[in-house]
Amino acid sequence: MQIRHLIYGSLAIVLLGSHLMNRSVQVKAAELMSSRTSNQVSTESSSSIVTEQSQAKVINSTSTDPIVKQKAIDTKSAEPIGTPSNADKPSKNGWSFLLTIFRRGFSRQPQEEDYFALQDIDKAKFSGMSILTNLGNGLGKNITVRRWHWDASQNNWVEDKRQTKAKTGWSLIMGSLGFLDVEDYALNSKGDLGVGTYYYQFSFTDGIIPFRKTFYSDLAKVGITPEPKPAKTINADTDNADGTPKVIYSDVDYGVKAIIDPVDSTDDVDWEPTSSNDLLKFTPNNGRKTSLMAGNGEVNSDKKYVPDSYYVNQVNQNPNIPGIPAHFHVGAGRLFANKTVYVGGLPAYNQAVDVGGSWSVGGLSDLVKATGSTSAWHYAWQFMDSTGKTIALPANSGVTNSSGDINNLADLNTVQPLTFAKNSDFMKQAADATASGKSYQAQLTLTTSVDSEEDSSKKAEKVVVVSNKAELQIQPALGKLSLDQVPNFNFGNVLAKDVYVGTSPQDKLYETSDTVKVTDTRVDSGWKLTAKMTKMASKKGNQLSITTVNINGLPGATNLGLTDNNSEIVIASAKASNTWQVTGALLMNANPALQLEAGETFASDITWTLNSMQPEIPVA
Repeated sequence: MQIRHLIYGSLAIVLLGSHLMNRSVQVKAAELMSSRTSNQVSTESSSSIVTEQSQAKVINSTSTDPIVKQKAIDTKSAEPIGTPSNADKPSKNGWSFLLTIFRRGFSRQPQEEDYFALQDIDKAKFSGMSILTNLGNGLGKNITVRRWHWDASQNNWVEDKRQTKAKTGWSLIMGSLGFLDVEDYALNSKGDLGVGTYYYQFSFTDGIIPFRKTFYSDLAKVGITPEPKPAKTINADTDNADGTPKVIYSDVDYGVKAIIDPVDSTDDVDWEPTSSNDLLKFTPNNGRKTSLMAGNGEVNSDKKYVPDSYYVNQVNQNPNIPGIPAHFHVGAGRLFANKTVYVGGLPAYNQAVDVGGSWSVGGLSDLVKATGSTSAWHYAWQFMDSTGKTIALPANSGVTNSSGDINNLADLNTVQPLTFAKNSDFMKQAADATASGKSYQAQLTLTTSVDSEEDSSKKAEKVVVVSNKAELQIQPALGKLSLDQVPNFNFGNVLAKDVYVGTSPQDKLYETSDTVKVTDTRVDSGWKLTAKMTKMASKKGNQLSITTVNINGLPGATNLGLTDNNSEIVIASAKASNTWQVTGALLMNANPALQLEAGETFASDITWTLNSMQPEIPVA
């Protein structure tokens, strides 16, 4: 297992920041059972103004208030502020692939934050760190340690000199010299650690003069509390910013973090799978932050990477969630939080939704920017029947962008999406397979070459990333046309003089913004939105002569005038769902004969109607 970790730990570093396949994947394909509806949706909104009499205001530009000089604030704090300013800048993470070290450094960092009770201080330690060095360091290396503590009297971080060095174990396994694990480092080896907050930084020097170089770890925070603080709740952070679960390729490390309440709980955190079927490896298996690897792939004698078949050969049949679920729990004291992480990256898809369309990859834009020099990526989609037999794609299959080269993997969503033509041979065959209960499967393979930053003369190594399989079912398209939100234009207080003399488009005195949202998920999409506005009037019975709302922000519409004559006009038309932020500007004709009262409110109703557009029938 140690060798396997050394082989794949570096690939994890390359991909850690890229959130592989972290967004839901969509297939857009042809409608198999066409149904055309004439949908009409109407809703009402309003526009309103409140009149305000003109008033003259005198502003006194001088003040007799005494000038108060603010007393300087005492910034001394018992609570730590920031991080040590004289700490060394952390080096880039070391990484390797296929027993080849591409960059030296810390391949596994110290825990970024941890807390211990004073009574347990002799048991407190750092564990799980690893470094990558030049070959020939198999007998181990010394690791320099720096430590700072927060001194409230100086309101600053103070460095504690002459810390005990850490050491690495030996690494005499053939082919792995230079891959070194840092031995557990006892925090209180000198017996001088007390209650307070500390920062640690580790470093090692490698190479021969004049090419020696020092590599620095990230800063690691340690809190020592007077008494134990048990955890009330604990969970694991495996979700992306958009709420989707993390998805993992086989044999690639991903960071996982424990979320503990209270934050400074001194309970130990342990990680383990909840099922023996889940080939999950946690490194380290304790601490608030760990790396999670799914699977146990192999490297052949020719250094060819073979991903773990347990994950890549499983077929995801859930159209809503990407990948294959793997379960683990994280424990603190007696508290346990079960968590599911989804492994793979491709959801199943069981619904045809649009003409042409694409199977979107998502979440890979940073992979090509991973540290180290990389060539362009080659991508290849492979399709299999339910028995695993590969389906060859003829030239006229109707499937485009099934393979190719690309520099930015995010372009697989936009520039080069996998596309199925409507009523193509492939779609018809996939539909027949679905009808017979033997759905097609799809799998994505990504390939690139990686060069070393340490030595430009080193031979580039091939990197291959393989997804799990996803089930592709073809079913009649489902969709809807709906008007989800229309704007309300509330123009607030309007001066009486503007009601009497009117406004012009250049004035732009009264503007407000709101939202229009249309959803159209039908195969034969297309819609037209119209609106009409009733007379602008008050409850007293007064009516404004002619009032117009100039609307901006809709597709193809600039200064679109909606007038209060109850006449319907076309607001917008399109063939897709969208949300627009629109601006309404109030224009009023002069109303010189109107008898206004202060606070009189004028309002009108706007009726919005959404129609499904039908194809035009050519004249015979």
